[in-house]
Amino acid sequence: LERVDPRVNPNLLLDETQQEFWNNISRKPYAKAILRAEEHWKDRRRVWLQQYERVEIMNQVREELAEELEGCAPEMKRLLAPIMVHRITEISLWNCLREARQRQVSLSWVLEQPRHLQQLRSLRAQLDQGGAAAAARLLSEFSARAEEICEAERRTLEARAAKRRVEVDSETMCKHLNMAQKLRKDGYIEWHRGSVEEALASWRQAEAHLRDKRLGNSSSTPGVRVPGQDVAGNETVEELHLLLLKNVAQAAIRLGRWSEALAAADDALAMDDQDHKVWFRRACCLEGLGRYAEEEEALARIDDLAVGRPDRARLARDVQARRQRIAASHASQRQTERLGLQRALARGVFSADREAALCSDAGVVQELRGEEAEVMLDEDELLRLEEEELLREEEELFREEEEEELLREEERQPRQLEAPSLVSEASFRFRKGDRVIARQCLADIVPGEAGTVLEVDADGDIKVIFDGQSESQLVFSIDFDSLVLAPSDGSREPTEIAELLLRPQEGGLRLTQDGAAELLDALARAYQDTGFQQQLAKLARDVRWDRQLFSGLLPKVALEVQRPLLRRWGFEASPKGATEMQRALEEAALGAASEGQQSALKEQAAQVTRLLYGDMYEGTFASRTHARDHWALHSRVGDMYRESNSELEESTRSRCNVPVEAS
Repeated sequence: LERVDPRVNPNLLLDETQQEFWNNISRKPYAKAILRAEEHWKDRRRVWLQQYERVEIMNQVREELAEELEGCAPEMKRLLAPIMVHRITEISLWNCLREARQRQVSLSWVLEQPRHLQQLRSLRAQLDQGGAAAAARLLSEFSARAEEICEAERRTLEARAAKRRVEVDSETMCKHLNMAQKLRKDGYIEWHRGSVEEALASWRQAEAHLRDKRLGNSSSTPGVRVPGQDVAGNETVEELHLLLLKNVAQAAIRLGRWSEALAAADDALAMDDQDHKVWFRRACCLEGLGRYAEEEEALARIDDLAVGRPDRARLARDVQARRQRIAASHASQRQTERLGLQRALARGVFSADREAALCSDAGVVQELRGEEAEVMLDEDELLRLEEEELLREEEELFREEEEEELLREEERQPRQLEAPSLVSEASFRFRKGDRVIARQCLADIVPGEAGTVLEVDADGDIKVIFDGQSESQLVFSIDFDSLVLAPSDGSREPTEIAELLLRPQEGGLRLTQDGAAELLDALARAYQDTGFQQQLAKLARDVRWDRQLFSGLLPKVALEVQRPLLRRWGFEASPKGATEMQRALEEAALGAASEGQQSALKEQAAQVTRLLYGDMYEGTFASRTHARDHWALHSRVGDMYRESNSELEESTRSRCNVPVEAS
């Protein structure tokens, strides 16, 4: 593809004389590896040269020290001879030799001064007593102090260099700008690829090309240059430098390198302290370093800068979210400190017999023969157990705080003054605003009249205003069987629905053939829902495809999708209502006027049963006898509501091998 597709090979349409051609080549992985290997060996070569130079200097110093010590008094030679093998002695004598050069005196005169003589005697006493261990300790202390001094001097030099910028000519600055732009683009490419480390490396190099540089301007006189006159050019350089610093800070934050990100953000603020993005990056760095007080100051600065901006609302939300995190961190820190102090007091950390208490808690006290007893404690295991206990306590505390916060939120919410429209789903069938249809005579209401539920009182009774009437009518809960919910889609007229549903004299509902067909269609649509089919698949996996357990638990799962249909067709929204619905369907099929209607209902019932059982249909009804009688398959669903509890109990008893008497 690199030979024909410019999207794969950007250099396909470029010439070798163009700079972009070589920039694209340098972005290849092998080119980066070559360049970085070359940079690595350059750095190593520089380090080797520095080490060689240092060795040469120390060899010269040793020769000078040997010559100067020849002129010292015999007492001084006897003092230094036993300890000359240690590095710390050589360093002390080198400091004395440097002081002698500054004063232009001999080394023997400097060593005989009371201050230096006292230091050498103290050094001799410590080395005689401690030997090589004391020499190593003194050398490490000296190295630490020397590193601190060098670091302080380095910071001082960097601060001076930051104030003093190097002025370069336009040609040199053009090269630096081109290289910085190229590296900046490389960083963006790596960032979008998800390689944050590579992007940070590219942006570091780009920022190094513009650091401590400014553009000068040539005057009208040939050969004479007036520095600091190109204001527009310096603004361009500073603008690019600011963008690179912000990119470096963002990439360092992503990698968790808080100190580097903070240094880049501070440099950017030194150039432009009105940039809210830089302040926000600085706040993120301070949070990562645990300097919450300074982070609060940075957030306050962002609030000041957000005034008058079109995106002030977004900035306010971001600042508020950051402050909430600070508050949560403070609360967590305080709770951790409190728990740590409580646990320390409980374990007797500050008591006189702390060692005995720890030994008692660890349970690994071992008494040795004789007068001494040594306690062997597995400190790592003890610390691990303590950390786990602390984490559990913190998790419990966080859960309690979340519960308290939820309670406070509920208290802050306004209370509902009106009574709920639905008091209890289990007790009441209708809600405020439902459209209902009379199925039989109710006072002066004839079957087929439709109305709207106006109110549901605390006892479950409803007030209905029927169409064409000016006054509402109170319907008690015992007369709810005289009403049925109207379909929401308006597919049938109220009189048609009243004809489909008839109230039998013996008790229970009875469906006509048309009503049964419509109910089966509604059940099929409900069972085809993707969520319901996923629930069936999960249930089959949970019971390990056990047919008996699946059949026992299926009615409870199917009841959730059957509830709306049960209410709509006048049945009780419960397992009892589901059983009554199945009985009514079976009676409607058996009482069909013609054999064709009966066969059609059976085919519909078979399809509904297949949807109800899902993947378990074939395993549950594998018998050919059952497969011939489709209606028998679907009619079993109603019986399962009554038999599910006993079947599940019997299956569980057989699986667990529990005798009937014991259960």
